Amino acid sequence: HVPPYTNQHLARLLESTKGAPELEYEVIGKSVQGRDIPMLTISSRGGGQEQKKVVWLMFRQHSWEAGSSWVGEGAIRFLLSADPVAARIRKGTIFKILPMQDPDGVLRGGVRFNAYGYDLNRNWGIDDPVKMPEITAARNAILNWVDAGKRIDFFLSLHNDETNEYLSPPLSAKFSELGQRVFDELKRTTSFDPSRAYDASPPRAKPPEPGRMQVPEGLYSKRPTIPAFLMEQKIAYSGKLGRWPTVDDRLEFGKGLVKAIWTSLA
Repeated sequence: HVPPYTNQHLARLLESTKGAPELEYEVIGKSVQGRDIPMLTISSRGGGQEQKKVVWLMFRQHSWEAGSSWVGEGAIRFLLSADPVAARIRKGTIFKILPMQDPDGVLRGGVRFNAYGYDLNRNWGIDDPVKMPEITAARNAILNWVDAGKRIDFFLSLHNDETNEYLSPPLSAKFSELGQRVFDELKRTTSFDPSRAYDASPPRAKPPEPGRMQVPEGLYSKRPTIPAFLMEQKIAYSGKLGRWPTVDDRLEFGKGLVKAIWTSLA
């Protein structure tokens, strides 16, 4: 259904971008089987970092959802490109990108569970660094950033679904207008083909129910000031494209996603 995106694809991407002056690479933790959980920071160097907008993007919590990794690669390549728009974005924005959340599942051709059988987007109410170190690594990176007094202006966890495509709002109503702007900009400028209208009224916050809390709910329960969104992109026929999405479509959407978020935050 979806062209594969393996750990080797990511390794080649990282090798091809190594040494880029606007790129910082770090390992924020290890998976159950000891594989790196990487994080990329992309922004121009120099002063004024505190005034920059900050965007976090998370990809591949579920190993079968390879389309999200192609989007992530498109976003990374665009942000590091010589495109004048990318240069302006780097100058005023910091991008923190988590490109591969389940490297073990990707290696074995899994579906949506880590090596211990836990869904990495349904257990954000649980702190278990042994059985879910992938969640622990990502959550610690995000919360440590916020607790250091640094801002997050937009956070997005991107997924694939069979036939649905939508943007889910954060749990705080204060981000309703931001979500609507991003939704409208994506619909206007990209291949985003929503299967439902944007509902600006946030869902009711869930209690820490084991096995059910997604990223936005988990982050809200810890730091309700984080504007955490979730997006599903369908893998099936796109009415907007008039065909099934290709790798090139996903790469192009990564570029469009970055531009839409940046425009909406301006």
